[in-house]
Amino acid sequence: APPPPPPPPRGEVGEPRGGADPRGVKALLTREELLSYLKKTAADAGIEPNPRYDSRVQYGTVGFPNVGKSSLINVLLGSATSQHNVHRVGVASQPGKTKHFQTLRVPGEASMMLCDCPGLVFPSFVSSTADMIAAGVYPIAQMRDHWPVVGLICQRIPRPVLNASYGFKIPVVYPEGSDGTGPPPKPTAEELLTTYCVARSVIAAGSGVPDWQRAARVVVKDYVAGKLLYCHAPPAMEGEEGEFEAETHRRVLEGDER
Repeated sequence: APPPPPPPPRGEVGEPRGGADPRGVKALLTREELLSYLKKTAADAGIEPNPRYDSRVQYGTVGFPNVGKSSLINVLLGSATSQHNVHRVGVASQPGKTKHFQTLRVPGEASMMLCDCPGLVFPSFVSSTADMIAAGVYPIAQMRDHWPVVGLICQRIPRPVLNASYGFKIPVVYPEGSDGTGPPPKPTAEELLTTYCVARSVIAAGSGVPDWQRAARVVVKDYVAGKLLYCHAPPAMEGEEGEFEAETHRRVLEGDER
């Protein structure tokens, strides 16, 4: 058999993604390449080392909670959980792990200082708290109203995927006046949670009614963890989201059958 074709070139560090936008790079970078890119960016912007910071340039990480800012800092520090006597910042799968602003020196880089800070939530970039919870940037433990986010999940995850993921069958309720033919409507949050509670015997103590709050936390955690898989279509597929989602759901169902 002929040898496989060589991998595409990684691209020059600091090379623009395309167009006139100079931000970002075309390929994944190693730690050394990323450090070089950061220093090049500072030099291109005319940023000089500041005597206030031991003649170093400060580099900060800004973004939503739980997107990997502290993990990036640890990569730049060259530290891993298996290493001893190496400073690293704490990370966790739940948002809100980083609670304080802190500065760190990069080993072997006399002109660099990294800044790690808590995640910032920009309300203007999201339409509701349900979006933030589903995106994993808002702690599930602080969720007060579970109906909106579960309703959002029901709009995104089709009925067959929910049924296959949990091993039950959500009853199909057609709207009033419908003849009961055609594709079934998307399940409501109440239909999903009630079915879950009945199938798993999740009943509120003392009242005997379904414990929707406890069931909602399980469903939301499964969604945030990717067990209920939903992938946003890339910007280049604008107008083709349905086709993109159908392929994702098909792969999920095929994986469940295997």
